[in-house]
This record gives sequence, C-alpha cells and structure tokens, in this order.
Amino acid sequence: MNKILKMALLLSPIIFCLGCGGDPIEVTRVPKESAPSESAQAALPDAPQVEDENSRMPPPAATAASGEVAWKTPSGWKQEPASGMRRASFSVQGEDGLSADVSVVNLPGSAGGLLQNINRWREQIALPPLSEKELGAHLQRTASAAGTVRWVDFVSSAPLEGKHKRRVLAAVLEQSGQSWFFKMSGDDPAVAAGRRDFIRFLESLRPPK
Repeated sequence: MNKILKMALLLSPIIFCLGCGGDPIEVTRVPKESAPSESAQAALPDAPQVEDENSRMPPPAATAASGEVAWKTPSGWKQEPASGMRRASFSVQGEDGLSADVSVVNLPGSAGGLLQNINRWREQIALPPLSEKELGAHLQRTASAAGTVRWVDFVSSAPLEGKHKRRVLAAVLEQSGQSWFFKMSGDDPAVAAGRRDFIRFLESLRPPK
C-alpha cells in the first residue's frame, strides 16, 4: 500500500501539468500591402509629375528677332560652315595662294564697348592698344540700310607668320540692342585686295525682308 501511495504522489504533478495546457498560440495573418493610390504617389517627394495635354505640345516656332541683319555676299567670297560664335563665315582667295578670312558675329549689348574690341583686334596682330583719345583718328564710317557702320583698318608692324604682315579690317554695327561684328583678316596682300569688296559688303547691310 505504501508503494502504491508513493507512486501516486510521484505521478500527480505530471498528471496536473498535462491537464492544464498553456495559453493557446495565436497566429496573426498580416494582409499584404496594396500599391499606394495615385493621390498618395503624388504626395511622395520623388513622384514624377504627370504631363497634361498642354505640356506635350511643341513650343511655338521662333520668330526672327528685330535685330537681325541681312547682307549681299560679294561674288568672290566662298561661304564656309559657321562655327562657334560665328553667324557666318567666308574665305577669300587672293594671289600667290594667299587668302583672307571673313567672320560675322553678333552679341547682345555693346559686348564690352567699341574701344575694348578694337584693342582686342590690334592685339591679334601685335599692335599696342589705343587710348580713347586716339580712337577717333582710326575710325571710319560707312552708311548702310541697317545703320551706320564704324570700322578700322590695321596692319601689323612686321610679319607675324611667313613673309607677309598681317592685316585686319573690322567693323561694328549697333542695332536693336545688339552689336554685329564683321572682320576680314589674313596676310596683308590678300586683305588689301579684298578691301573694296569688304566695304561693299558693309554697304549692303540691311534689315531682313
């Protein structure tokens, strides 16, 4: 009897634990996040902006500016591709294989002023700068339908490349808040031979039709 009692006492805790099951384990199912709505996407800082019908339309065609200038190209000038800041470019063939280069550039405003540009052209052929007082003695004027053109004619003191001196014919036309620059440069004999055509070129300047 004592043995049976002892066995019962030993087995009672085990039976008690088996009878009281612990708290049930709950499994929670988290619903999958749905994609944000269009209004939520628009609120995101990196959300792309949706184009409306007007934003997909091409911009209106550009119209010619009031400051544009047209000209008549002398028959002996060969038009070359314009590059950089040039609006037009020409080459002029002279005798003995010599040639001159003609450029047309336009810039807004005074582009630094007349004196500064003239001194820049003088520097290109190793001539010293002029003062404001000296400038008037070198300026020449030509009338055109686009306005009065002021121009200069400079020759280097000595040959800079090869056996010939360098020469620059350069003109400025101020019109409608813009400055147009016309320049012929090259070996002195080639530029001297093209001087008359360069002046006719300046005389032909006119507003575009």
